[in-house]
Amino acid sequence: MKIKVEKWITGEYENDISYKIKSIEKCCYKLINSNNISINSEYCEGDNSYDDNSYSVKLVRKEEEQEPYENYTNTCYYYEKIDYCPFCGKKIEVEISDKVVDKQEDLNQLEIERQETWDKCRKTDSKTKEHEFQQQVYELDNKMNSIHTNDDFTKEEV
Repeated sequence: MKIKVEKWITGEYENDISYKIKSIEKCCYKLINSNNISINSEYCEGDNSYDDNSYSVKLVRKEEEQEPYENYTNTCYYYEKIDYCPFCGKKIEVEISDKVVDKQEDLNQLEIERQETWDKCRKTDSKTKEHEFQQQVYELDNKMNSIHTNDDFTKEEV
């Protein structure tokens, strides 16, 4: 399996980055459709460094813990990098493009637009307009979140 990825800068700090999948050469559909395998930049067990290699295909272990004396369940996810497909045995290669895309200006523009729309929403007397403005804010939030969020295996992408 070969995965080509683009690195996006989303802020001024070193870890303000996201990764977007540009292309995937699949080895098998079982890997893509598995609930126990993900591609992300989450911290791996036993890994003490954070670098571009952290965005990789990982085995996911989910543990749920019931808090004593409370009606609350804490869900923890643990990741372990895998280099070979557990279903067909082919090597998994993640290639991060040398081209880095700076999305800070796009995010700043979306934040300005969101703030202006939210101000209009708070100042209007019309319930219909208020609902329209709220919907616009919701859509702007989704656009900003999609820039910040790493791509993962989803059925729409692959």
